[in-house]
Amino acid sequence: MENGGEDEDKDDPLSDEHYGYPKAESDKWASCIRILDPKTGNTTCLLELQDNEAAFSGCTVNFHDKEYGTLLDVGTAKGLQFTPRRSLTAGFIHIYRFLEDGRSLELLHKTQVEGVPLALSQFQGRLLAGIGPVLRFYDLGKRRLLRKYENKLFPNTIVSIQTYRDRIYVGDTQEVFFPLLQV
Repeated sequence: MENGGEDEDKDDPLSDEHYGYPKAESDKWASCIRILDPKTGNTTCLLELQDNEAAFSGCTVNFHDKEYGTLLDVGTAKGLQFTPRRSLTAGFIHIYRFLEDGRSLELLHKTQVEGVPLALSQFQGRLLAGIGPVLRFYDLGKRRLLRKYENKLFPNTIVSIQTYRDRIYVGDTQEVFFPLLQV
Protein backbone atom coordinates (compact mmCIF):
# COMPACT_ATOMS: atom_id res chain seq x y z
CA MET A 1 0.00 0.00 0.00
CA GLU A 2 1.18 3.43 -0.85
CA ASN A 3 0.25 6.84 0.47
CA GLY A 4 -3.29 6.93 1.81
CA GLY A 5 -3.59 3.19 2.27
CA GLU A 6 -6.63 3.55 4.50
CA ASP A 7 -8.60 5.23 1.70
CA GLU A 8 -7.78 2.34 -0.61
CA ASP A 9 -9.20 -0.16 1.93
CA LYS A 10 -12.56 1.64 1.93
CA ASP A 11 -12.90 1.26 -1.85
CA ASP A 12 -11.58 -2.30 -1.96
CA PRO A 13 -14.51 -4.67 -2.70
CA LEU A 14 -12.65 -7.51 -0.96
CA SER A 15 -12.04 -5.65 2.31
CA ASP A 16 -13.09 -7.25 5.59
CA GLU A 17 -15.99 -4.80 5.92
CA HIS A 18 -17.42 -5.78 2.52
CA TYR A 19 -16.46 -9.41 2.18
CA GLY A 20 -16.27 -10.65 5.78
CA TYR A 21 -13.45 -11.70 8.03
CA PRO A 22 -11.27 -14.74 7.25
CA LYS A 23 -12.49 -18.04 8.61
CA ALA A 24 -10.81 -19.37 11.72
CA GLU A 25 -9.44 -22.84 12.27
CA SER A 26 -11.79 -25.75 12.75
CA ASP A 27 -13.36 -25.90 16.24
CA LYS A 28 -12.48 -22.28 17.05
CA TRP A 29 -15.17 -19.88 18.20
CA ALA A 30 -15.52 -16.12 18.35
CA SER A 31 -18.49 -14.35 19.94
CA CYS A 32 -19.40 -10.97 21.33
CA ILE A 33 -22.11 -9.29 23.36
CA ARG A 34 -23.23 -6.06 21.72
CA ILE A 35 -25.59 -3.39 23.04
CA LEU A 36 -27.19 -1.16 20.42
CA ASP A 37 -28.90 2.19 20.82
CA PRO A 38 -32.37 1.46 19.35
CA LYS A 39 -32.83 5.03 18.10
CA THR A 40 -29.58 5.34 16.18
CA GLY A 41 -28.50 1.73 15.68
CA ASN A 42 -25.04 2.58 17.01
CA THR A 43 -23.11 0.21 19.26
CA THR A 44 -22.88 1.52 22.84
CA CYS A 45 -21.08 -1.49 24.35
CA LEU A 46 -19.14 -4.37 22.81
CA LEU A 47 -17.74 -7.20 24.92
CA GLU A 48 -15.76 -9.84 23.04
CA LEU A 49 -15.69 -13.29 24.61
CA GLN A 50 -12.17 -14.65 24.94
CA ASP A 51 -10.45 -18.05 25.02
CA ASN A 52 -12.53 -19.89 22.39
CA GLU A 53 -15.83 -19.11 24.17
CA ALA A 54 -19.10 -18.72 22.22
CA ALA A 55 -22.50 -17.35 23.28
CA PHE A 56 -25.52 -19.60 22.64
CA SER A 57 -28.37 -18.06 24.65
CA GLY A 58 -29.38 -14.95 26.51
CA CYS A 59 -32.20 -13.29 28.41
CA THR A 60 -32.89 -10.56 30.94
CA VAL A 61 -33.92 -11.44 34.49
CA ASN A 62 -35.28 -9.44 37.39
CA PHE A 63 -34.22 -11.57 40.36
CA HIS A 64 -36.57 -11.04 43.30
CA ASP A 65 -35.24 -9.30 46.43
CA LYS A 66 -32.07 -8.12 44.68
CA GLU A 67 -30.81 -4.55 44.40
CA TYR A 68 -29.39 -4.81 40.87
CA GLY A 69 -32.62 -4.46 38.87
CA THR A 70 -32.71 -6.04 35.44
CA LEU A 71 -29.68 -8.24 34.68
CA LEU A 72 -28.46 -9.74 31.41
CA ASP A 73 -27.79 -13.48 31.51
CA VAL A 74 -25.73 -15.08 28.72
CA GLY A 75 -25.16 -18.82 28.27
CA THR A 76 -21.79 -19.73 26.76
CA ALA A 77 -19.63 -22.75 25.95
CA LYS A 78 -15.84 -22.89 25.87
CA GLY A 79 -13.96 -25.19 23.52
CA LEU A 80 -17.07 -26.74 21.95
CA GLN A 81 -16.33 -29.35 19.27
CA PHE A 82 -18.79 -31.34 17.17
CA THR A 83 -16.40 -33.76 15.50
CA PRO A 84 -15.15 -36.44 15.91
CA ARG A 85 -17.64 -36.43 18.80
CA ARG A 86 -19.29 -33.65 20.71
CA SER A 87 -17.20 -32.32 23.58
CA LEU A 88 -16.56 -29.08 25.41
CA THR A 89 -14.17 -27.69 27.97
CA ALA A 90 -16.86 -25.98 30.06
CA GLY A 91 -20.23 -24.25 29.93
CA PHE A 92 -20.94 -20.96 31.71
CA ILE A 93 -23.74 -18.59 32.58
CA HIS A 94 -22.53 -14.97 32.73
CA ILE A 95 -24.49 -12.40 34.75
CA TYR A 96 -24.10 -8.75 33.67
CA ARG A 97 -25.48 -5.59 35.25
CA PHE A 98 -26.59 -2.73 33.02
CA LEU A 99 -24.82 0.59 33.66
CA GLU A 100 -25.24 4.13 32.28
CA ASP A 101 -28.96 3.67 31.52
CA GLY A 102 -28.33 0.40 29.68
CA ARG A 103 -25.46 1.69 27.55
CA SER A 104 -22.75 -0.52 29.09
CA LEU A 105 -22.34 -3.77 31.03
CA GLU A 106 -20.49 -4.89 34.14
CA LEU A 107 -19.80 -8.60 34.76
CA LEU A 108 -21.14 -9.58 38.18
CA HIS A 109 -20.14 -13.22 38.01
CA LYS A 110 -19.64 -16.25 35.79
CA THR A 111 -21.02 -19.60 36.95
CA GLN A 112 -19.66 -22.83 35.47
CA VAL A 113 -22.19 -25.49 34.42
CA GLU A 114 -21.55 -28.98 33.04
CA GLY A 115 -23.09 -28.48 29.59
CA VAL A 116 -24.05 -25.88 27.01
CA PRO A 117 -26.87 -23.61 28.26
CA LEU A 118 -28.85 -23.49 25.01
CA ALA A 119 -31.98 -21.91 26.53
CA LEU A 120 -32.44 -19.25 29.23
CA SER A 121 -35.60 -17.58 30.51
CA GLN A 122 -36.94 -15.69 33.51
CA PHE A 123 -39.62 -17.26 35.68
CA GLN A 124 -41.02 -15.67 38.83
CA GLY A 125 -37.82 -13.90 39.86
CA ARG A 126 -35.50 -16.80 39.02
CA LEU A 127 -33.50 -17.97 36.04
CA LEU A 128 -34.53 -21.07 34.10
CA ALA A 129 -31.71 -22.75 32.18
CA GLY A 130 -31.89 -25.62 29.71
CA ILE A 131 -28.54 -27.43 29.96
CA GLY A 132 -28.64 -30.57 27.85
CA PRO A 133 -31.77 -32.54 28.84
CA VAL A 134 -31.92 -30.84 32.28
CA LEU A 135 -34.10 -27.87 33.23
CA ARG A 136 -32.59 -25.92 36.15
CA PHE A 137 -33.85 -23.10 38.36
CA TYR A 138 -31.19 -20.68 39.59
CA ASP A 139 -31.26 -17.81 42.05
CA LEU A 140 -28.71 -15.01 42.29
CA GLY A 141 -25.97 -15.42 44.90
CA LYS A 142 -23.16 -13.09 45.90
CA ARG A 143 -20.41 -14.88 43.92
CA ARG A 144 -22.30 -17.23 41.60
CA LEU A 145 -25.72 -18.56 40.65
CA LEU A 146 -27.32 -20.83 43.24
CA ARG A 147 -29.01 -24.00 41.97
CA LYS A 148 -32.47 -24.26 43.54
CA TYR A 149 -33.93 -27.31 41.82
CA GLU A 150 -33.87 -29.20 38.56
CA ASN A 151 -35.92 -31.51 36.36
CA LYS A 152 -34.01 -34.34 34.63
CA LEU A 153 -37.03 -36.00 32.99
CA PHE A 154 -36.63 -34.55 29.50
CA PRO A 155 -35.63 -37.09 26.83
CA ASN A 156 -33.66 -34.71 24.57
CA THR A 157 -31.58 -31.53 24.66
CA ILE A 158 -33.62 -28.47 25.67
CA VAL A 159 -33.40 -25.70 23.04
CA SER A 160 -36.19 -23.29 24.03
CA ILE A 161 -37.99 -22.15 27.17
CA GLN A 162 -41.09 -19.95 27.15
CA THR A 163 -43.10 -18.85 30.18
CA TYR A 164 -46.62 -17.51 30.58
CA ARG A 165 -47.95 -16.62 34.02
CA ASP A 166 -47.44 -19.78 36.12
CA ARG A 167 -46.69 -22.10 33.20
CA ILE A 168 -43.41 -23.14 31.60
CA TYR A 169 -43.17 -24.49 28.04
CA VAL A 170 -39.99 -26.37 27.15
CA GLY A 171 -38.97 -27.29 23.60
CA ASP A 172 -36.39 -29.94 22.80
CA THR A 173 -34.36 -30.94 19.74
CA GLN A 174 -37.11 -33.30 18.51
CA GLU A 175 -39.56 -30.35 18.22
CA VAL A 176 -41.61 -31.58 21.16
CA PHE A 177 -43.08 -29.07 23.63
CA PHE A 178 -43.61 -29.99 27.25
CA PRO A 179 -46.03 -27.80 29.23
CA LEU A 180 -45.12 -27.66 32.91
CA LEU A 181 -47.07 -26.24 35.82
CA GLN A 182 -45.46 -24.09 38.46
CA VAL A 183 -43.23 -26.18 40.70
